[in-house]
Amino acid sequence: MGKKSRAKREETGVQPESLPVAKPTNRRDNSLVIPKEVSNRTLGRVLLFSGVPIVFAMATYFVAALAARSGYPFPNVAVLLVSLGFFGISVVGITYGYLSASWDPAERGSFTGIQEFKENSARILAALKEEGAERREEKS
Repeated sequence: MGKKSRAKREETGVQPESLPVAKPTNRRDNSLVIPKEVSNRTLGRVLLFSGVPIVFAMATYFVAALAARSGYPFPNVAVLLVSLGFFGISVVGITYGYLSASWDPAERGSFTGIQEFKENSARILAALKEEGAERREEKS
Protein backbone atom coordinates (compact mmCIF):
# COMPACT_ATOMS: atom_id res chain seq x y z
CA MET A 1 0.00 0.00 0.00
CA GLY A 2 1.37 3.42 -0.92
CA LYS A 3 2.13 6.34 1.39
CA LYS A 4 -0.42 8.59 -0.32
CA SER A 5 -3.34 6.23 0.18
CA ARG A 6 -2.35 5.61 3.80
CA ALA A 7 -2.05 9.33 4.48
CA LYS A 8 -5.43 10.00 2.86
CA ARG A 9 -7.02 7.24 4.94
CA GLU A 10 -5.53 8.68 8.13
CA GLU A 11 -6.81 12.17 7.22
CA THR A 12 -10.36 11.09 6.49
CA GLY A 13 -10.54 8.39 9.15
CA VAL A 14 -12.19 6.00 6.67
CA GLN A 15 -10.92 2.45 6.59
CA PRO A 16 -11.35 0.24 3.51
CA GLU A 17 -14.15 -2.29 3.68
CA SER A 18 -13.04 -5.78 4.51
CA LEU A 19 -13.86 -8.63 2.19
CA PRO A 20 -16.72 -10.88 3.24
CA VAL A 21 -15.62 -14.02 5.01
CA ALA A 22 -16.69 -17.24 3.35
CA LYS A 23 -18.89 -19.32 5.57
CA PRO A 24 -18.07 -23.00 5.83
CA THR A 25 -20.30 -25.12 3.67
CA ASN A 26 -22.26 -28.06 4.91
CA ARG A 27 -20.33 -31.08 3.63
CA ARG A 28 -23.28 -33.36 4.35
CA ASP A 29 -25.44 -31.78 1.63
CA ASN A 30 -25.11 -34.29 -1.21
CA SER A 31 -27.71 -32.77 -3.51
CA LEU A 32 -25.06 -31.28 -5.81
CA VAL A 33 -22.58 -34.16 -5.72
CA ILE A 34 -22.16 -36.32 -8.82
CA PRO A 35 -22.67 -39.98 -7.86
CA LYS A 36 -19.59 -42.18 -8.19
CA GLU A 37 -21.28 -44.49 -10.73
CA VAL A 38 -22.10 -41.55 -13.00
CA SER A 39 -18.62 -40.08 -12.57
CA ASN A 40 -16.91 -43.36 -13.50
CA ARG A 41 -19.24 -43.87 -16.46
CA THR A 42 -18.59 -40.34 -17.70
CA LEU A 43 -14.83 -40.68 -17.28
CA GLY A 44 -14.78 -43.92 -19.26
CA ARG A 45 -16.75 -42.38 -22.11
CA VAL A 46 -14.58 -39.26 -22.19
CA LEU A 47 -11.43 -41.39 -22.30
CA LEU A 48 -12.88 -43.49 -25.11
CA PHE A 49 -14.27 -40.69 -27.28
CA SER A 50 -11.30 -38.35 -26.80
CA GLY A 51 -8.46 -40.79 -26.18
CA VAL A 52 -8.82 -42.72 -29.42
CA PRO A 53 -8.61 -39.58 -31.62
CA ILE A 54 -5.58 -38.38 -29.63
CA VAL A 55 -3.84 -41.68 -30.29
CA PHE A 56 -4.62 -41.31 -34.01
CA ALA A 57 -3.31 -37.72 -33.96
CA MET A 58 -0.02 -38.87 -32.46
CA ALA A 59 0.16 -41.84 -34.82
CA THR A 60 -0.14 -39.40 -37.74
CA TYR A 61 3.35 -38.08 -36.97
CA PHE A 62 4.85 -41.57 -36.72
CA VAL A 63 3.23 -42.68 -39.97
CA ALA A 64 4.46 -39.52 -41.70
CA ALA A 65 8.00 -40.10 -40.38
CA LEU A 66 7.98 -43.74 -41.48
CA ALA A 67 6.68 -42.76 -44.91
CA ALA A 68 9.40 -40.12 -45.24
CA ARG A 69 12.10 -42.67 -44.33
CA SER A 70 10.68 -45.07 -46.91
CA GLY A 71 10.95 -42.42 -49.61
CA TYR A 72 7.27 -41.42 -49.76
CA PRO A 73 7.12 -38.16 -47.83
CA PHE A 74 3.78 -36.50 -47.13
CA PRO A 75 3.46 -32.74 -47.44
CA ASN A 76 3.94 -31.07 -44.06
CA VAL A 77 0.63 -29.25 -44.43
CA ALA A 78 -1.20 -32.55 -44.94
CA VAL A 79 0.32 -34.04 -41.78
CA LEU A 80 -0.54 -30.90 -39.83
CA LEU A 81 -4.14 -30.80 -41.05
CA VAL A 82 -4.77 -34.49 -40.41
CA SER A 83 -3.35 -34.30 -36.88
CA LEU A 84 -5.29 -31.09 -36.16
CA GLY A 85 -8.43 -32.82 -37.41
CA PHE A 86 -7.91 -35.68 -34.98
CA PHE A 87 -7.21 -33.25 -32.12
CA GLY A 88 -10.41 -31.39 -33.00
CA ILE A 89 -12.38 -34.63 -32.98
CA SER A 90 -10.87 -35.32 -29.57
CA VAL A 91 -12.17 -32.01 -28.21
CA VAL A 92 -15.63 -32.82 -29.54
CA GLY A 93 -15.23 -36.30 -28.02
CA ILE A 94 -14.79 -34.81 -24.55
CA THR A 95 -18.13 -33.06 -24.83
CA TYR A 96 -19.86 -36.04 -26.38
CA GLY A 97 -18.39 -38.40 -23.79
CA TYR A 98 -19.80 -36.31 -20.97
CA LEU A 99 -23.20 -35.72 -22.52
CA SER A 100 -23.68 -39.28 -23.82
CA ALA A 101 -23.30 -40.89 -20.39
CA SER A 102 -26.45 -41.69 -18.47
CA TRP A 103 -26.79 -39.27 -15.55
CA ASP A 104 -29.03 -41.71 -13.69
CA PRO A 105 -26.91 -43.83 -11.32
CA ALA A 106 -29.27 -46.81 -11.62
CA GLU A 107 -29.34 -46.81 -15.42
CA ARG A 108 -26.28 -47.93 -17.38
CA GLY A 109 -27.27 -46.42 -20.72
CA SER A 110 -26.60 -47.58 -24.26
CA PHE A 111 -23.25 -48.25 -25.91
CA THR A 112 -23.38 -45.32 -28.33
CA GLY A 113 -25.23 -43.01 -25.94
CA ILE A 114 -27.28 -41.28 -28.63
CA GLN A 115 -30.50 -41.28 -26.58
CA GLU A 116 -28.65 -40.11 -23.45
CA PHE A 117 -26.98 -37.36 -25.48
CA LYS A 118 -30.39 -36.10 -26.62
CA GLU A 119 -31.80 -36.18 -23.08
CA ASN A 120 -28.79 -34.50 -21.45
CA SER A 121 -28.53 -31.84 -24.18
CA ALA A 122 -32.21 -31.03 -23.70
CA ARG A 123 -31.64 -30.70 -19.94
CA ILE A 124 -28.75 -28.30 -20.43
CA LEU A 125 -30.61 -26.21 -23.03
CA ALA A 126 -33.67 -25.99 -20.76
CA ALA A 127 -31.49 -24.88 -17.84
CA LEU A 128 -29.78 -22.24 -20.01
CA LYS A 129 -33.13 -20.92 -21.24
CA GLU A 130 -34.46 -20.76 -17.69
CA GLU A 131 -31.34 -18.93 -16.51
CA GLY A 132 -31.64 -16.46 -19.40
CA ALA A 133 -35.29 -15.81 -18.59
CA GLU A 134 -34.43 -15.17 -14.93
CA ARG A 135 -31.69 -12.71 -15.90
CA ARG A 136 -34.02 -10.86 -18.26
CA GLU A 137 -36.61 -10.60 -15.48
CA GLU A 138 -33.98 -9.21 -13.09
CA LYS A 139 -33.01 -6.50 -15.59
CA SER A 140 -36.57 -5.32 -16.16
